Amino acid sequence: MYMPQLPDNRTPKHGDIYRFYVYETIETAGYPTEAFTQLGISPIATQELHFRPKLVVLKEKGKP
Repeated sequence: MYMPQLPDNRTPKHGDIYRFYVYETIETAGYPTEAFTQLGISPIATQELHFRPKLVVLKEKGKP
């Protein structure tokens, strides 16, 4: 898992509590098998169409 560094180059440690301003979003990836079938093309190896949740950290709010 990717762990971003804090603005002052500290790396959060397990058990530390921080507050951040964040937003949650999703992104899509892959190809729907139906797209190939409808075009009469053999589907290629793919992970199908799926969603990836993402939490984007905007700014540190400070320790509680």
